[in-house]
Amino acid sequence: MREIIMMQIGQCGNQIGYDYWETICKEHGLGPDGIFQKSDDTTIDEHNLNVYFDEVPSLTVPNQVRYVPRTVMVDLESGVLNSIRCKPYGSLFNPDNMIYSDCGGAGNNWAKGFYMDGYHLVDEVMDAFRKEVEKADSLECIQFVHSMGGGTGSGFGSL
Repeated sequence: MREIIMMQIGQCGNQIGYDYWETICKEHGLGPDGIFQKSDDTTIDEHNLNVYFDEVPSLTVPNQVRYVPRTVMVDLESGVLNSIRCKPYGSLFNPDNMIYSDCGGAGNNWAKGFYMDGYHLVDEVMDAFRKEVEKADSLECIQFVHSMGGGTGSGFGSL
């Protein structure tokens, strides 16, 4: 199976990324808990879910597989990632792959995301990303979702 890993950076990247995953889940018959729910509307075979998702044991249903998005979410402040956790599909994501600092964000300042606060997160982000890559059998694609202007998305995204 060929896998795709997604990197979401900054407020823009994480908000668009959340909507992306919510849409993918609905199109592929996954509920907010990550459990496959075959229906007449679902045209995707369960075996194809491994392109974007990792299979893990369900926390709530015994002997059930749960699908977790293969994504790393990065921000220089916790607000956006905390709001994603509170949304209907928020529990779908691996909390170890939600990486943020408590510096208060880049404040729409590219240099702060690149030189100052973003620089301190690089090792932690690369470690989480490396773990996702190592879990893949045949990595096909890496998708980046970030803004081109502003602070974290553009500044940290340039690292």
